[in-house]
Amino acid sequence: MVDGLLNWFLEISAIVQVLVVSGLIAAGIGVAFGSVRYLKRRQPINPKIDYLPAAKNGHLGLTFDNSDGYGSHAIGKIGEMITALMFVADGWTQLPSQPNGIQKVDGLFIRRRKRNHSYEVAFVETKATTQTSDPVPLFNNDQMTHEKLKQDLLSYKDGAPPHMPDDVVDALVKGLENNSVHISKYLYTHIFPEAETRIYELDRDGIKSNKKPKLIRGPSHRSLFQVLAIGLQRLNPWQKSIKKGGVAMTVNPQQVGMG
Repeated sequence: MVDGLLNWFLEISAIVQVLVVSGLIAAGIGVAFGSVRYLKRRQPINPKIDYLPAAKNGHLGLTFDNSDGYGSHAIGKIGEMITALMFVADGWTQLPSQPNGIQKVDGLFIRRRKRNHSYEVAFVETKATTQTSDPVPLFNNDQMTHEKLKQDLLSYKDGAPPHMPDDVVDALVKGLENNSVHISKYLYTHIFPEAETRIYELDRDGIKSNKKPKLIRGPSHRSLFQVLAIGLQRLNPWQKSIKKGGVAMTVNPQQVGMG
């Protein structure tokens, strides 16, 4: 009887050992497969994006139809879009400031200060070029004097677009008359082939500061130019529908890597 019990115990022990070993093997296989899945999920993704002109050589990839004489306006409008995107990304709000898209103030932006809840205001002139040199020679300081901006603002009261409430106009005009420290004026120049922006500070007479302009360039800024090119290419089929004020923009799909 003792021998029988011993044999039975040995058999049970062998079965338990087999089960334990099998469990360990199964667990090991599971861990191995889990490790493979873990590693696969964390494998780096390295797509080659050299086909994007802005990623490769900085070109915006836009062509302009100047057959009607408005190609330069199209270049300017794209420059103003880049300026506006840069300001909005930095927490500013843009106020409408051009009655027909090609006159008055290029860019008018406001931002509430966190400390005292007052506003700061930025008047911005934009120049853009498809050449490789800074378009700053195109700037005329008469465009950005306090008096010129004041007259532009007062014209918004006359009922012509853009319609700006009188109290808003009065507040901005008063700030200019007081030479408020809460008002800043800038010239933004955009060089499309280089995907580069330069920012000049302007005084009350619209004259550029003696300080070196702030230079903005690099991969993230280049991507801003590229995404705008792609967006305009997508809008291109509806060009005639969105044409306004004689401004026409055309995009060459091959040049932006979409064709």
